[in-house]
Amino acid sequence: MFREIEEADWPAILEVANASFEFLPQRITQEEWLHHRRNFDTERGLQIHRVKVDDAGRIVGYVGVESDGQRYRMFMVTANPDLPTLGTLLYERAMAILEEQGAPGVALTECIDDPLIAFGRERGFVEVRRFEWKPGIEIITMYKSLP
Repeated sequence: MFREIEEADWPAILEVANASFEFLPQRITQEEWLHHRRNFDTERGLQIHRVKVDDAGRIVGYVGVESDGQRYRMFMVTANPDLPTLGTLLYERAMAILEEQGAPGVALTECIDDPLIAFGRERGFVEVRRFEWKPGIEIITMYKSLP
């Protein structure tokens, strides 16, 4: 089940976000990412985010869509072993939100080694930018035009 985020959900979202980066040798955490999601200026843009909970009510995934009025960004967070099944559910939820908003396209930005890169390419995302985020951590931004 997907539901809207509640204030008490943020620590569990951070836990899932940190678990999603276990593939990196540098044990980075996602506090900076979480800070930006929590402090997004909704007066200047659109932010829709949902959590996926399991039957016991535990948060197992996060999906978000943000827009500054011109560009749309998508965020998907789940532990990497869950990507094939849960990732598809998160992706489908993001696409439904984007369709409701009439988004012309969407960007997805991830670490180069993140399995979400291959996941996105399989779904029609193409690389548009590459940069070094932190020493030794390369980032890719991919874009997909939407119908």
